[in-house]
Formats: sequence, structure tokens, C-alpha cells
Amino acid sequence: MDYGGKSKIESMRQIPEPLIFLNNRLTNVSLAKSKGEVDIKVERANDDIGRHHIEITMHKNYGFLFGELMRFIGVSETKQLDATVACNDFDALDYVHSVKLAKYASEKVKSFATVLETVDKVVKGLNKFFS
Repeated sequence: MDYGGKSKIESMRQIPEPLIFLNNRLTNVSLAKSKGEVDIKVERANDDIGRHHIEITMHKNYGFLFGELMRFIGVSETKQLDATVACNDFDALDYVHSVKLAKYASEKVKSFATVLETVDKVVKGLNKFFS
């Protein structure tokens, strides 16, 4: 990180002392204590050929300072915090495989149709011959 030609300590000296105290207080000390594990839920949905959207939801319970005392006045001693992240995904390989499968299936249907046409002609010929 560039500190304008000064060392990090010299740059810190220019920040007012109350801001340094608040920064340390907010980043190094927390009034919330972790309760239990993080619960993570991942959902993936297909939007189109090769396109997906992914949703990640995280839940975590925290207990707060004086939480047991707050319970006596009807306030829960723990709080569940949630965070949800969503993103889009494009899978080119899935798209390529889907296109190849569609081409393969259409070729098989065309070849099956020509076989059916031939069988239809044979049946019509036999029908004329025996009628």
C-alpha cells in the first residue's frame, strides 16, 4: 500500500487518535459472541441452455452481551444474522453439449423418417399388388 512516501506508522500518526481508537474497537472487539456453526444453503437453477443462477444463503446465530439479562424483559438473547448472495453462471461446455445432442437427435429423427417412408412405400406397393 502506498503511504505517500511515508511509513505506515508515520501515516497513522496523521489520523486523529479517536478515529484510531474507534477503528481498533470496531475491528478487534465484538459484543456479539458466536453461537453454533454457520448454516450454508446453496441453490442452483437452470435458466437456459448453459445458463444458471446460483443463490448462496448463510445463517449464523450470535449471542449478545447481557443477553441473559435481556431475556428477563422479553428480548431474545440470540439473534440470527442472514446473508444471501446471488450470481449468474454461463457454462459453455453445457451449451456445446446441448447443441451437439440436438443435432444428433435431429439427424436420428431424419434417418428414422426416411426408413418410415421406405416402409410406407413397400406397404402401399404390397397393398396395390394384393388388392
